[in-house]
Amino acid sequence: MPNMMGTTPGKGISPQRGRFSPLALERLAALMERASAGGSDVALARATPSYWKNRDLNLVFDEKVKLTSEQIPKFQKLLDATFKKKATRDRKGGETPKRLKVEHVIRMEDSNLWLRFLAKRERMAAFTHAPLTQLPGSGQAKTARPMSDTEAALLPDCLGELMTELNETYLFHGSGPAGALAIGENGFDMARAGTNVGTMFGAGAYLAEASSKRDEYAAEDSSGVFAGKRALLLCRTLLGSMFYITESDIPKIRRAMSSGAYDAVLGDRECLRDTYRELV
Repeated sequence: MPNMMGTTPGKGISPQRGRFSPLALERLAALMERASAGGSDVALARATPSYWKNRDLNLVFDEKVKLTSEQIPKFQKLLDATFKKKATRDRKGGETPKRLKVEHVIRMEDSNLWLRFLAKRERMAAFTHAPLTQLPGSGQAKTARPMSDTEAALLPDCLGELMTELNETYLFHGSGPAGALAIGENGFDMARAGTNVGTMFGAGAYLAEASSKRDEYAAEDSSGVFAGKRALLLCRTLLGSMFYITESDIPKIRRAMSSGAYDAVLGDRECLRDTYRELV
């Protein structure tokens, strides 16, 4: 599930995934058992995140929750930590900003989207997924929660409630505020995939671990409540098994994705050009 932040300005490697990960299935079964017994574990497989305002999945809800000013510094730190002053050809017009400033954070709590997410997570738990750290490149996602509790306390709470066995992580997506709210309402529209930035790594929703990369696609709203503001969506994402590639090779990507062995594409231009990794 996304949080919306209002801001101002190769070679393919093909590890096959195995079926029925004992670790993921065991953890998921334990979580579901505790859920049915009324447990309070924050990672319950069928529970909403512990930090949500709406917690009862027996009710239908769809609420845009504006976070308090006390939460803003945590998201600002995340943007700062994942920012790199490096432009690509996708940044159209103007100079690369020195920093992105968070002005508003809106959490999208939607029971329908969350149930869809849980269903996908349960299906993915039936497979073994190679960790991101075992793939070539720079290791764990730059949005990953730090090992130190002291450091973690300075970042958004949402980073701590993830099933890392499924390569579940948070990634950024750039948009205008109106577009971001529409995504939060209905999810990503795959029919529009690539209409704004192209499809270098195939069709799909393009996300990145670096705030500065997705800011290249963020746009200002010309009118309305967020006029003059840009938006970044911080999306809770299930990457599962990733097809790793450093160059655009659409036929190879299509073959890999149609094989059923992969859930996402990791396009690693950081490794090749010292720019960014993109996830599709």
